Amino acid sequence: QKTFLEAVGMERFLMALILSLILVVAEFFIFAIVITIVNERRRDIGILKATGFRQGQICLIFLSVGLAIGLIGAALGVAWGVVFAHHINAVREFVRATIGFDPFPADVYYFKDIPVQVGYLTPALTGGGAIVCSLLFSIIPALRAARTDPAQTLHYE
Repeated sequence: QKTFLEAVGMERFLMALILSLILVVAEFFIFAIVITIVNERRRDIGILKATGFRQGQICLIFLSVGLAIGLIGAALGVAWGVVFAHHINAVREFVRATIGFDPFPADVYYFKDIPVQVGYLTPALTGGGAIVCSLLFSIIPALRAARTDPAQTLHYE
């Protein structure tokens, strides 16, 4: 069964690669969201800086926004992924009944049902990686917000 095990190993590698690419795309969305929030709140940032907030405090506010988005997204993504994994056989049956296509044919995979084994490490690493990446992708918008000049921002108000 060496060939079969090598094929399964390659599929696992490809799934990890696809998951990583999806994660990077999601992090760019977080970057875009935080940048948009910074641009929409320039006046508020100017007011906060004019009332005495330091750059570090402003930066922390927008890092918190990125962290909150990352925490919620990671929690929902990991929960949905674990539920999907535990119900993969029901999904397979639904797809087979709905469109007549078996995504995991038994003659190819040698299994009547798809074995499911979800450990704690993979979801924890995935969720943790998503949270860390959301913080990393929030740094540039947070620094941009912290460097906002209050005089220039409030000049046109």
